[in-house]
Amino acid sequence: MGTQYLLAPDAAPPWRWRPDDLATRMRRRWPRLRTGTDDGPDAPALLHATIRDHPPIRSLAVTLPEPGWEVVIDTADPAAAVDFTLWYLGQVPGFEPPVRLAIADRITVPLASDTTADELLTVLVPPDVPRPDAGSVGALAAATSDRVTASVAWQRVCTTVQTWAPPWTMLTGLALVATLDLATDTGPLLREAVRILALRAAVYELTGSDTTAATLVAPPPVDDTVRAVLAEHSLCRHLIDETGVRLVAQTTAWTLAGWQAGDYTYRCYRAAWGEPDPRYWLDADETRRRLAILARRYADIGIGCHLRRHSIRFERWPDPSMVAV
Repeated sequence: MGTQYLLAPDAAPPWRWRPDDLATRMRRRWPRLRTGTDDGPDAPALLHATIRDHPPIRSLAVTLPEPGWEVVIDTADPAAAVDFTLWYLGQVPGFEPPVRLAIADRITVPLASDTTADELLTVLVPPDVPRPDAGSVGALAAATSDRVTASVAWQRVCTTVQTWAPPWTMLTGLALVATLDLATDTGPLLREAVRILALRAAVYELTGSDTTAATLVAPPPVDDTVRAVLAEHSLCRHLIDETGVRLVAQTTAWTLAGWQAGDYTYRCYRAAWGEPDPRYWLDADETRRRLAILARRYADIGIGCHLRRHSIRFERWPDPSMVAV
């Protein structure tokens, strides 16, 4: 399928996983989990499971080999491996002996109950240029944001986005904002969009790397607003010409892992403007919880598969006033 990751203690621990217990725990987190046994003569296993219902959908295979204290995950997506690892750290019975994440013989990452996605991704998918100090990024980003928001081109972008808000309203991004009202939320969302763009521009200025700059992630409501801004391509070109700011938007493993309080983006943001607005800055766990709520609501009207499919036929119904009684 992809890359194999091994979650295991350094030595035989005093605990063992029961296959039914581990499967039950995984199913609580991933309801569409598929389980079974497929013992082979070379690698007998107590449990095989497949996870396919990540939002966005990713595929991940889980194996519990005998004697039951190692877990092997197989996926082509490092963000999926990180997601599972962070979940697993909340389930593992103990950290003595120490537990590690290993990839073949190449990488070994020591794990703890407070290990973060940012720490894992920095090792599993290292940026091509190391990320600069958060304080330096924050100071430069604050000045960059002020320069952008003072420009004529940014005012034109804001006017256009606010005028044509409905076309860029996404069902899995902006819809995550509680009691969303674009009449009052568009302004604050544009403020947050320019800030994340300023943070990325600052990292780019300090490193010269788009890829490193793109490791600064925003939660879906803010990310949707960034996409709405960048969709105004001609206006953004004028903005770049007027301010000299580099606009960075690129999907990375960090994007899929989501934003977390305390991560690199958070530290850079705090250095520039203080605490992010919790109305829009939803961490990965809260994003997942709200997406699950929306998925149930959308299913009621025939929208499923994480909005990749629906059963709405758009039939043409006769005008009720023209129907004979």
